[in-house]
Amino acid sequence: MKRIRHLPIQEQVKNLNSVLRGQYAYYGIAGNYMALHRVYRSVERYWKKMLSSRSQKGG
Repeated sequence: MKRIRHLPIQEQVKNLNSVLRGQYAYYGIAGNYMALHRVYRSVERYWKKMLSSRSQKGG
């Protein structure tokens, strides 16, 4: 995310969705929903942190 944080938001969304789809495809087996959900939540929190650091207005 550090590499893409300076891209426009729509480009970031495309990149993150692509990465998450790959994770879901590779690790998406029966009974693994909670682990995938934790990955999603971690990405969501870290992306918010990266977006907040783009300017002094952050938050």
